Amino acid sequence: MPPFKRLAAPFLAAPLALGLLAALGPAPASAQDKEVRVEFGMLTCTLSDKTNLIIVSSTKFACVFEHADERPPEELTAEMGKLGADLTIKADETLKWAVLAPSIDAEVSAMEGDYIGVGADIAAGKGVGANALLGGFDKSFALQPISVSTSDGVGASLAIEMFSLTYVGLAQ
Repeated sequence: MPPFKRLAAPFLAAPLALGLLAALGPAPASAQDKEVRVEFGMLTCTLSDKTNLIIVSSTKFACVFEHADERPPEELTAEMGKLGADLTIKADETLKWAVLAPSIDAEVSAMEGDYIGVGADIAAGKGVGANALLGGFDKSFALQPISVSTSDGVGASLAIEMFSLTYVGLAQ
C-alpha cells in the first residue's frame, strides 16, 4: 500500500466508525458498564508550533493540567495532526477540555495516548472552533468529547484530527 494510503486509512475510517456509533445510539447498559467517572480537572493547551500544508497539517501544543483537587498543576505536550481542508493562519490558539477519570486519585500520566475525531475552526481576527475527539480508552480516561478553542488568525478548517498527549511532569 502506498505510504499516503497507509497514513490516510485510519483518518478515513474514523468518521465512518463514529457515524455508525452515533446512528446506533447508546449501547444497552450491562453489569460492566457501571464504571463511574469523576471530574478530574481541566486540560488547557496553547499553540507552540504549526506546520500547515493545507490538506495535511500538524500543530504542537504546550498543555497544563489543573487538578479538580488541591494537587499542583502538571505539564503535558500535545500534537494534533489534521487531514482535510485547513486554510488557517493562526498566531495563537488555545484548546480546553474537562477531563474525566475513574477516580479522583488517578495519575495524570495515564492520560497519555492518542485521540481521534473531527474538528472545525473559523477565524477572522478572533476565531472559535470545536474538536470532537475520542480515545484513551485503554487507561479509562476521557477528555470531555468536545473541546472549545479560541484563536487569533484568519481562515477556516474542517478536518479529521488525531491528537496525541505526552506527559512531561509537574508544572514549574
